Amino acid sequence: MPSYDPGSRVYCGSCGVSSEPTARFCSGCWARLEGRTVTAEEGRLILEADRRSRQRGRRLYVSIVVLVLLALVASLALYMGGPYLLVPEPESTLTSVSGPQSWAMFQGDPGRSGYMAAQPPRLKGDLIWTFKTREFLTTAPVVDQGRVFISTEDRRVIALSAADGQPLWEFPATGPVSSVPAIVDNTLYVGLLDGRVMALDTGNGKTLWEFHTGRPIISSPVVYKGTVFVGSGNSNLYALDAVTGKKLWVYKAGFLVNSPPAVNDKVVAIVSSDQQIHIVNREIGRGRLTYLVVSPVHSSLAIDGEYVYAAVADGRLLAIDWRKVEYPLEKRFILRTKLQLYFWGFLKEQPKQKGFAWVFRPPKGAIRGSPAVTSELVYFGTSQGSLYAVHRSNGELKWEAILGSRIEASPVVIGDTIFVGTMDGFLYSLDAQAGTVLQRLSLPGPLSKGLAVVGDVVYGATTDGTVFALR
Repeated sequence: MPSYDPGSRVYCGSCGVSSEPTARFCSGCWARLEGRTVTAEEGRLILEADRRSRQRGRRLYVSIVVLVLLALVASLALYMGGPYLLVPEPESTLTSVSGPQSWAMFQGDPGRSGYMAAQPPRLKGDLIWTFKTREFLTTAPVVDQGRVFISTEDRRVIALSAADGQPLWEFPATGPVSSVPAIVDNTLYVGLLDGRVMALDTGNGKTLWEFHTGRPIISSPVVYKGTVFVGSGNSNLYALDAVTGKKLWVYKAGFLVNSPPAVNDKVVAIVSSDQQIHIVNREIGRGRLTYLVVSPVHSSLAIDGEYVYAAVADGRLLAIDWRKVEYPLEKRFILRTKLQLYFWGFLKEQPKQKGFAWVFRPPKGAIRGSPAVTSELVYFGTSQGSLYAVHRSNGELKWEAILGSRIEASPVVIGDTIFVGTMDGFLYSLDAQAGTVLQRLSLPGPLSKGLAVVGDVVYGATTDGTVFALR
């Protein structure tokens, strides 16, 4: 700012800045000086008023910046904690775990890995027993303490003897049951199309508790550290106390949640019907990452200590790093801006969504089943009849086995052997490392959702409604 000079100069009536006596325009604001000059004292007062105005402006600017920063800090604090701090603790640490005498849930463990580190059965192909339901089956059996449990399309949850397939009890439902049960501590958990989550006594089928979601449940529950996780047709993922059935928290996915949750110690992973994968904090139900897969995921995700694995219907196997955290507005603004810059030609490569680790694309075929995951490899089958093994760390192909018929069920891996059923009614066992076929055995029909392997017996269900035990 020009300084005040009380000497022989003229002073602008607009800004108070002094100029040469012969100047026609103010040297400070370039206003015309003719007829608008003031005295030196008036010029000093104008400059002083201007200085104070600028100081007030600076103070106001600093105050606004501080308030904005405080608002951001408060928003982040609310996002990181807020109402989530009020989530109650479950009353137990109950966890569904498969073992030598049990296959406690779909794909065997809370992470839906389909893998068990046990001695694989060497099957002879002997059909021990079959049990025929009145409708087709879209579920898979679970096994515990000498009993086989299956939910059916003919409106029942049934307990069968694992030794001979004879019915022990049945629970009548109000509609078809598409949810695969989960079992822990003599309690069976299952979702119904009438919107109820049921906890049943595995000994007699009596109701221990029920929780109403109000919309159909297709999702298969999982129990981990005292909490039952299950999705609902009301677009929510629920965390319920395994002992009491009380709601611990609810996560709003925005669209139907029909997929079985996959769980590890940190997060829960689900897919909603708008083809979004949601990674949710396990303890408090806060969303931490969403990933758009563009095509449906027909079965469960699988999760381990690093990645969530998604077998997408369009034939892709995706690995997503669940450890990444998406902060508020990050996807809405940053990713969309990057995509727009890519479409305008300012970026050479299309931006990847946060969490992307790798993708494997087989030459042909859709995928309907869940992947099976070991510490080294990920396995999945396609509608073209090929079973693939890819490296877990980078998605590179290890081997391909051509089985010749559609694979819609989920494979399971027991020790060094992988088991998978095909839609032409055969069960294959293959060397998990080399992909060579070890056995090809006849089944009572096309395998439905998946298998349960306990000891030297394989249990399954066929699409025509037959539950079977094969040795």
